[in-house]
Amino acid sequence: MEQQKPQDHFYLSFLTFCFLGLAVSMPYSAVMNSQDTFKDRLKDVAPAFLTHYTSVHLTSRFLFTTLVMILSGDEADPLGRLRLKQAMGIGVVSLGMISIILMFIAGKSDFTGTPLLITLLVSALATSVTSSVVEAGAYSIASAFPPMIMQSLFVGSSIASSISSLLAFLLAFLFDDKDRQTTLGRDLFTWINFASSLLIVIVAVILWFVCQQTDFYKYYREHQHHEEHPEQNEDKTQGSGLFKVFMRTGDLILFAFLMGVTNMVIWPLIPSLTVSVNEGSPTRSWWQGHLFSRIAFLLSAVFNLVGKLLPSLVFRSNIPFVPLALARFILVLAFMMGNLKMTNRRVLIEPLLANDLVYFFLIIASSMAGGYLQTVAGMHAPQRFKSGADRALATKLIVFFTYYGDLVGVLIALFVSFLMKTVLSVPA
Repeated sequence: MEQQKPQDHFYLSFLTFCFLGLAVSMPYSAVMNSQDTFKDRLKDVAPAFLTHYTSVHLTSRFLFTTLVMILSGDEADPLGRLRLKQAMGIGVVSLGMISIILMFIAGKSDFTGTPLLITLLVSALATSVTSSVVEAGAYSIASAFPPMIMQSLFVGSSIASSISSLLAFLLAFLFDDKDRQTTLGRDLFTWINFASSLLIVIVAVILWFVCQQTDFYKYYREHQHHEEHPEQNEDKTQGSGLFKVFMRTGDLILFAFLMGVTNMVIWPLIPSLTVSVNEGSPTRSWWQGHLFSRIAFLLSAVFNLVGKLLPSLVFRSNIPFVPLALARFILVLAFMMGNLKMTNRRVLIEPLLANDLVYFFLIIASSMAGGYLQTVAGMHAPQRFKSGADRALATKLIVFFTYYGDLVGVLIALFVSFLMKTVLSVPA
C-alpha cells in the first residue's frame, strides 16, 4: 500500500525555503539599495563603486556556482545529501556573519576611502561564495518537493528586493529635505536594511533546522520523484546522465541564460542613465534626485514579486520560453528610446518614448513578465524527470546558466555604457 503523503503543516516548508531565498538575496539587495551611502563615502576613490561591486559579486558567484555543481555530485546519493546539508548550514551562518560586518561598515560614518572599498569588495566575494553554496543546495533540494516549494525560493528572493526598495523609497520621502540632500534618511535606511538582513538570516537558520525534522520534509527527501507525468518514460530509479538532462531541458536552459543577459542589461544600466522628463524646478529636481529612481526600483521589485506569485493561480508549462526571452530584447530597445541622459551629455538615440509614465510601464511589464516566466521555468524543469538525480541536475543547470547569463549581461552593459559615454553621446 502506497504511503500517504504528509501535509506541509502551517506551510512550514514553504516558509523555510522562502526565508532561504530571502537570506541569500537580502545582503546583496541591502548593498545595492544603499548605494547612495557608499557612493558618498567612496566618491574620491571609486566613483563607479556600483559597477565594481556588481562585477565582483556576479563573477565570483558564477565561478563558485560552477565549483559547487562539480563538487556536489549526485544529489540522490545519501552521502552527497549529507555534504549538501552541512554546506548549506555553514553557508547560511556565513551570510549572517557577512551581514554583521556590513552593519558595522554602515554604522561607521568615518570609515571611507580605500579601506571601505576593499572591505566592500571582499564582502561581495564572501556573499557570492555563500550564496553559491546555499542557492545551489536549496534549489537542488527543492527539486524533490512539490512545485510550490521551488516557487517559494523565487518568491523569497523578490521579497528581499521589495523590502529594500520600499525602505529606500519611504526613508527618502520622509527624511530627505526637498531643498538639499541630507544623510539622515540614507544612514537610517542603511542601518534598518542590514538589521533586517541579520534578522532574516537568523530566522532562516532556525526554520531550516526545524523543517528538517518534519514528516513532510523527510518524506520528499526519501522519495526523489513526484507524480507520474505523461511525457515521462524513463525508469524511476535510474538517472539519465548530464547529456540527456541537458538535451531534455535545453529550451529552459537557453531561456534562463537569455533572461539573465537581459536582466543585467536592463539593471542597473538603464535606471542609472534614465532621468525624469520633469527635471528643472526645485520641486521637480527633488522628484528626479530623490524619488524617480527609487520609485522605478520599487515598481520593479514589487511587480517582479507579483509575477513570481502568479504561478499559484495560473501555471502553464507549454509556454514558448525561448521566443519570449528573445522578445524581451525589444523591451531593452524600448528603454533605450526613453529619456537617457548622463551628466552634461545627451545620448544620441531618438527619445520617442521619453515619458515618465511610459518608463514606469516598461519597468512593470519587464519585471512582472520576467518574474512569472522565470518562476514557471524553475518549477517546470524538475517535473520533466522522475529520477531524483535528474531533477536535481536539471535544477542546478538552470541556476548555473542563469548566473552565466547574468555575467554576460554585465559585460554587455559595461560595453554599452562605454559606447554611450563616447561615440553615442554629445555634450548637452
